[in-house]
Amino acid sequence: MDPGTVSQTILLADDDRAIRTLVTMFLEQDGYAVLTASDGAEAFRIFQKRQESISLLLSDVMLPQMNGLQLAAAVHELRPQLPVLFISGSMPHADCGWGCLAKPFTSGELAERVRQIIAENAPPAPRQAASGRTAEQRAEPLSPLTKRELEVLLLICYGYSIKAIGDKLGITLRTASCHRSRLLDKAGARDTASLVRFALRAGYIED
Repeated sequence: MDPGTVSQTILLADDDRAIRTLVTMFLEQDGYAVLTASDGAEAFRIFQKRQESISLLLSDVMLPQMNGLQLAAAVHELRPQLPVLFISGSMPHADCGWGCLAKPFTSGELAERVRQIIAENAPPAPRQAASGRTAEQRAEPLSPLTKRELEVLLLICYGYSIKAIGDKLGITLRTASCHRSRLLDKAGARDTASLVRFALRAGYIED
């Protein structure tokens, strides 16, 4: 099990029960949480309820009610940056702009492709903190911040606009703005420049 995958949830849509069972087993062995659906419409309903916790849409192309391409398009209306990986016995849509993995595949091939596509769409990692400070000293100013606020802070430091942050993290503009407001309050900052200085002092980024 890869410890980096524990908090990641994958939405799996496939109308073949055996495939759903097998792929779920593969993914859970790698530490992912899996939500399953037997058709596109059911998958979209699940996504509407759980969208902020989902890291990847893994879908067959041919699905009842709403096919995989329609499902991906509907999902991207709500979260434009969500990674999508299609699994199918034939790949006529390999140039559709999303990831593709042809059936049959091994557990290793699936794990490698899933990790790759999630990593390609992940926010940049924080740079290593400046030397000479203990872990406790670095963590203290950041301890009141939630995981999501830390993600927003990092993207602010990298120069992302609030709209771009929303798109990158798959959240609404209003939610991204609320996270920024809470960051300003917790950091005792007045503006974006103050937030960047706060992150520098905390060792979250380097100058």
